[in-house]
Amino acid sequence: MFQHEFPPETEKKFREEARRFKEELPERIKNKPTLYFGNALFLNAWFDLDTERERPKPITRGMCFSYAVDYDLTEEQTEDLWYHIRQMDLEFLVWWKKKQPKPRTKGRQRGGGSEEPS
Repeated sequence: MFQHEFPPETEKKFREEARRFKEELPERIKNKPTLYFGNALFLNAWFDLDTERERPKPITRGMCFSYAVDYDLTEEQTEDLWYHIRQMDLEFLVWWKKKQPKPRTKGRQRGGGSEEPS
């Protein structure tokens, strides 16, 4: 989620502006999540798989396992991949749905309402 809200170029601008104006960094940047060694596999896979699906549909197990075959992952890596992709995708979809505009409700129409012409 962090990289969707603060992609590297945005984070860099925040850091430059904070340094320039001698201000504190926003908490979200100061306390950004750490990507531990080896976890980049899962993050990169999620970004690749995200481009292959229609939102708001989740990334499917089949997509994940095809990815594992394409990249020649071991059985253990494949199981880990599916676990992490599913968790990241669930979190992402919750975040993404909150960012979508609210559907417009039908209300009173301008110009005289819904009268039938005679």
